[in-house]
Amino acid sequence: SWRLYTGEGTGGKYLWDIEDISDLTKLAAFWEKEREQMFTYLDSLPENALAEVVELSPTFRVPRWQIFLHLVNHSTHHRAELNQYLTQCGHPLSEEELNFIRFGVETGEK
Repeated sequence: SWRLYTGEGTGGKYLWDIEDISDLTKLAAFWEKEREQMFTYLDSLPENALAEVVELSPTFRVPRWQIFLHLVNHSTHHRAELNQYLTQCGHPLSEEELNFIRFGVETGEK
Protein backbone atom coordinates (compact mmCIF):
# COMPACT_ATOMS: atom_id res chain seq x y z
CA SER A 1 0.00 0.00 0.00
CA TRP A 2 1.26 3.47 -0.85
CA ARG A 3 -0.26 4.56 2.46
CA LEU A 4 2.58 2.72 4.16
CA TYR A 5 5.14 4.80 2.26
CA THR A 6 3.71 8.01 3.69
CA GLY A 7 5.00 7.21 7.15
CA GLU A 8 2.31 4.92 8.51
CA GLY A 9 4.41 1.79 8.19
CA THR A 10 6.99 0.29 5.93
CA GLY A 11 6.37 0.31 2.21
CA GLY A 12 8.35 -1.46 -0.44
CA LYS A 13 6.61 -4.82 -0.56
CA TYR A 14 4.30 -6.01 -3.28
CA LEU A 15 0.68 -6.19 -2.23
CA TRP A 16 0.32 -9.82 -3.27
CA ASP A 17 3.23 -10.73 -0.98
CA ILE A 18 1.48 -9.39 2.12
CA GLU A 19 -2.25 -9.79 1.36
CA ASP A 20 -4.32 -12.66 -0.01
CA ILE A 21 -5.90 -11.09 -3.10
CA SER A 22 -6.21 -14.33 -5.05
CA ASP A 23 -9.76 -13.66 -6.24
CA LEU A 24 -12.09 -10.70 -6.83
CA THR A 25 -13.92 -11.14 -3.52
CA LYS A 26 -10.66 -10.99 -1.55
CA LEU A 27 -9.39 -8.09 -3.64
CA ALA A 28 -12.61 -6.12 -3.08
CA ALA A 29 -12.45 -6.82 0.67
CA PHE A 30 -8.84 -5.63 0.76
CA TRP A 31 -9.66 -2.40 -1.08
CA GLU A 32 -12.59 -1.65 1.22
CA LYS A 33 -10.36 -2.14 4.27
CA GLU A 34 -7.52 -0.13 2.71
CA ARG A 35 -9.89 2.69 1.76
CA GLU A 36 -11.08 3.00 5.37
CA GLN A 37 -7.51 2.87 6.68
CA MET A 38 -6.42 5.55 4.21
CA PHE A 39 -9.25 7.92 5.16
CA THR A 40 -8.61 7.34 8.87
CA TYR A 41 -4.93 8.07 8.32
CA LEU A 42 -5.61 11.20 6.26
CA ASP A 43 -8.05 12.49 8.88
CA SER A 44 -5.39 12.02 11.56
CA LEU A 45 -2.74 14.10 9.77
CA PRO A 46 -2.33 17.74 10.71
CA GLU A 47 -2.13 19.97 7.63
CA ASN A 48 1.58 20.66 8.10
CA ALA A 49 2.29 16.90 7.93
CA LEU A 50 1.75 17.00 4.17
CA ALA A 51 4.92 19.08 3.78
CA GLU A 52 7.03 16.77 5.97
CA VAL A 53 9.75 14.88 4.14
CA VAL A 54 9.46 11.09 4.16
CA GLU A 55 12.52 8.90 3.62
CA LEU A 56 11.68 6.15 1.14
CA SER A 57 15.24 4.83 1.05
CA PRO A 58 18.60 6.04 2.34
CA THR A 59 19.06 7.95 -0.92
CA PHE A 60 15.51 9.09 -1.67
CA ARG A 61 13.37 11.51 0.32
CA VAL A 62 10.17 13.22 -0.78
CA PRO A 63 7.50 15.45 0.78
CA ARG A 64 4.50 13.41 1.92
CA TRP A 65 2.12 15.35 -0.36
CA GLN A 66 4.06 14.16 -3.41
CA ILE A 67 3.43 10.54 -2.42
CA PHE A 68 -0.30 11.24 -2.27
CA LEU A 69 -0.17 13.02 -5.63
CA HIS A 70 1.66 10.02 -7.10
CA LEU A 71 -0.99 7.71 -5.63
CA VAL A 72 -3.82 9.52 -7.43
CA ASN A 73 -1.85 9.81 -10.67
CA HIS A 74 -0.80 6.15 -10.58
CA SER A 75 -4.39 5.08 -9.90
CA THR A 76 -5.51 7.04 -12.96
CA HIS A 77 -2.90 5.16 -15.00
CA HIS A 78 -4.25 1.80 -13.83
CA ARG A 79 -7.85 2.85 -14.49
CA ALA A 80 -6.86 3.59 -18.09
CA GLU A 81 -5.10 0.22 -18.39
CA LEU A 82 -8.13 -1.59 -16.99
CA ASN A 83 -10.50 0.20 -19.33
CA GLN A 84 -8.26 -0.56 -22.33
CA TYR A 85 -8.09 -4.24 -21.39
CA LEU A 86 -11.84 -4.52 -20.90
CA THR A 87 -12.44 -2.73 -24.21
CA GLN A 88 -10.14 -5.21 -25.99
CA CYS A 89 -12.15 -8.03 -24.39
CA GLY A 90 -15.36 -6.55 -25.77
CA HIS A 91 -16.57 -4.93 -22.54
CA PRO A 92 -15.86 -1.20 -22.80
CA LEU A 93 -16.80 0.80 -19.71
CA SER A 94 -17.87 4.37 -19.40
CA GLU A 95 -16.31 6.53 -16.70
CA GLU A 96 -19.49 6.20 -14.65
CA GLU A 97 -19.22 2.41 -14.66
CA LEU A 98 -15.89 2.48 -12.85
CA ASN A 99 -17.66 3.24 -9.56
CA PHE A 100 -15.67 0.65 -7.67
CA ILE A 101 -12.51 2.79 -7.97
CA ARG A 102 -13.11 5.97 -6.01
CA PHE A 103 -11.02 8.81 -4.72
CA GLY A 104 -13.58 10.53 -2.53
CA VAL A 105 -16.50 10.07 -0.23
CA GLU A 106 -20.02 10.68 -1.48
CA THR A 107 -21.76 13.29 0.64
CA GLY A 108 -25.03 13.43 -1.24
CA GLU A 109 -24.54 17.17 -1.72
CA LYS A 110 -24.49 18.76 -5.16
